[in-house]
Amino acid sequence: MAVDGTWLKEQVSLYRKEYPVYKAYADALRRVLEEACATRAPNSIIQVRAKSLSSFAQKIIRKSEKYPDPVHHFSDLCGARVITSTQEESDRVCRFIRENFRIDEANSEDAKARLKTGEFGYLSVHYIVQVRSKKLLGVDLPREIGERKAEIQVRTFLQHAWSVMAHDRFYKSEFKVPKTLERDMARVAALLEEADHEFERVLGSLGVFAMNYGVHISPEERQEEMARRIAVLENEPEEANKPAEALRVARLARISGEWETIVKYLSPYEGVRGKAGTPALLLELGHALCRANRGWIRGRKVDVKKARKYRKGQALLEKVGRPDEIGQDCAAHPSMERDETRARALYTLAWSYENVPGEELKARELYHKAYCCDPMNSYHLASFIEFEIFCNKDRSFVPMLRPALLKAIDACRAHADAGIELPWAFLTMGRFLLLLGHPYESLSAYAKGIHLCLSGKVCAPDDVLDAETDFLRRINFGRKYPQPEQWVADFLLLAKALKPSGVSALEEIREKAPRKKPFLHPVVIVAGGAHADFQNEMEGYKGLLEGTFDRFSGTIISGGTTAGIPGIVGGLAQRLTDGRGIHVDVIGYLPRSLPKHVQMDRRYHELIDTEGDDFSPHQPLMNWFDLVAAGVKPSDVSVLGINGGRIAAFEYRLALALGAKVGIVEASGRAASELLPDADWWNVSGFVVLPCDPMSARASVRSAGVPADHGAIDRMAEYIHGKFLEENRWIKTDPVMMPWDRLRPDLKQSNLEHAAYIREILGYAGFGIRPITEGTSGPPPGFEEKVELMAEMEHGRWNVERLRAGWKYGPVKDSEKRISPFLVPWSELPDEIREYDRTTIRNYPAVLARVGMEIYDKED
Repeated sequence: MAVDGTWLKEQVSLYRKEYPVYKAYADALRRVLEEACATRAPNSIIQVRAKSLSSFAQKIIRKSEKYPDPVHHFSDLCGARVITSTQEESDRVCRFIRENFRIDEANSEDAKARLKTGEFGYLSVHYIVQVRSKKLLGVDLPREIGERKAEIQVRTFLQHAWSVMAHDRFYKSEFKVPKTLERDMARVAALLEEADHEFERVLGSLGVFAMNYGVHISPEERQEEMARRIAVLENEPEEANKPAEALRVARLARISGEWETIVKYLSPYEGVRGKAGTPALLLELGHALCRANRGWIRGRKVDVKKARKYRKGQALLEKVGRPDEIGQDCAAHPSMERDETRARALYTLAWSYENVPGEELKARELYHKAYCCDPMNSYHLASFIEFEIFCNKDRSFVPMLRPALLKAIDACRAHADAGIELPWAFLTMGRFLLLLGHPYESLSAYAKGIHLCLSGKVCAPDDVLDAETDFLRRINFGRKYPQPEQWVADFLLLAKALKPSGVSALEEIREKAPRKKPFLHPVVIVAGGAHADFQNEMEGYKGLLEGTFDRFSGTIISGGTTAGIPGIVGGLAQRLTDGRGIHVDVIGYLPRSLPKHVQMDRRYHELIDTEGDDFSPHQPLMNWFDLVAAGVKPSDVSVLGINGGRIAAFEYRLALALGAKVGIVEASGRAASELLPDADWWNVSGFVVLPCDPMSARASVRSAGVPADHGAIDRMAEYIHGKFLEENRWIKTDPVMMPWDRLRPDLKQSNLEHAAYIREILGYAGFGIRPITEGTSGPPPGFEEKVELMAEMEHGRWNVERLRAGWKYGPVKDSEKRISPFLVPWSELPDEIREYDRTTIRNYPAVLARVGMEIYDKED
């Protein structure tokens, strides 16, 4: 049907008069959406326009039959489009639009609602809106807008890509699109929808990783990075960029609990408005003010100045969290968006009330709201459950939460695998597993969390372990801890006693320690299988243990029974003291009441009674209580593990968590073998998988280490390396062939440890070291006859040194990847490789002569 030319001119003329109003409408709408997206979708693209006269004319020609009065009927004369990074951001923008504009529901559309279950295609939300106030987000809305309508489209980048590249070409084309092409485009739409979901998941994880930035670097690296960030902030010429830089400094400072530093750098930007980081900045500042002034109340005394700052911090957290907008029953707010920053503010606000006497119910309410605001957050769930139990003095509801707790454990596991939320991912897993009645799995998770806290592998506040102690106290609301929870409490106490700030914990350890005596050094814990079903198998390791501890002086600790590995250790106790004059203590830790099928081994030199009527994690914990109380450093303790059940599995992880050296005998089965594929412990310093070889096991528990003042050792090590280069000039490509001053650190360490272990090897063969008495000394009589024995010991030392440096066994040598086919027992070593060790031993006299020493026969 032809369009009446006169009518067309009249409509265009009418719109020409309206156009300035719609242009003002578009300008105001742009500013409103920019303010809204600054916090809801910071990286979004905002497109706003008033429909041009030519575009208006073209549309009324096409739509003349449907719209007889287009100037007043068209709802898109002012149009806006918000293109966001993720669907979650789109949802936030949509919620803002619904909350702040009048919506013409009849003419608004969510394209997703049109698609059937199996269909894929155009996805976008179209709102027809009218303003309902004179001012919005600080933007004055022109009075002349009146009741005029505007269209706002909201979509993600990928939805926009589909719209631009496919939707308009397919569904606004002048021809019918073939079915085959429709199918192809539906497939592309499905891929884009899946990509949208994956982008959101990955960006969410990246956001969490960014929040944890600084946790994964050493304290020294973090300080260097913070100094760089402060320099950038202080030299930033644009004032608008400074809040974001200050926030980066604050997040680094938060990792190590430098709360006053955060207050210093964020306070100048507290009043900045309209910036993407404003809620996050206020959250960090509020948290820091509360943390820095948490001691404002002590007993009945109140520090007024600190109290004022503490309450200011709470006010900032309330500003971000907006707790009053969430009712007591969060289920009554199904439209409430997931907002991680707001949830963190509520969570931190809850923590602030947790530290105010008498405000536990307020803390519980806020933890609940934090969880409602971000129900995917496992850490918010953990604190909510903690306070729900504490305030109600009741744990009976916990089994009903089993599905949610299992899902939360999976989320924590995913965080741990991604290297984020550490150490909290492991500690929170420990909490949930304890509540679900899985104490050994809980102890395993706590072991890794404690290891991260003590090892310095991640930066964490000093009070992170105190929070776990508080958790145990609250879920038991004044009653005696059940046994599994007491194990966790004792484990946490040990960890706190090993921290520089752990003076009071150390005093408590000394009070509870059952033995209260010093220990002979070195200290070796032998853990392993003691079950009757594996008795014959364990007897097969008797030769290994006898070779490992032949002529041993020091302390050996084991299970104190006649069964399995502890029984073999009992035999060692008798053998080591049969007229040899060797100083050795063999100590066993036993429950006070032994099970009927278990027999105490009286051959042990000392048997320590502990609480309980069966073996449990309590015995290894009390063993470590005694060691720590006696001032023994965990790094000076070695653990040798062979087979074992769930108690031994805990014993291995307990030792690793505290910082001891742990050697597990390869292929010995059960707990020992189960530790090998556990990725949480793969790269832990001090953990090695030993071949079933007495000399390797001996080196793992007897390694002398390199003394702090090692001038003579340095000279010996350099000489050893020089001799190696001289004797192996034909090797050209191996990194080991570099000169001493250019040698790779791990290879240089190998030579240092070799030099330090010389005295141990010579002593076992019956030789000693003394200053040269008459000129240059050669080997003493009988030296050559014992070269083979000493070479075997040297190979065992080399095995352990390589394994601790991260080398693995492999059939083909690859020095760059640290793979060697020679990490095997002496009996499996090719003779041409054994010759290297023999040559090394024969060089001992020359090596020692370099530092003015000689070898002598002790019997002479």
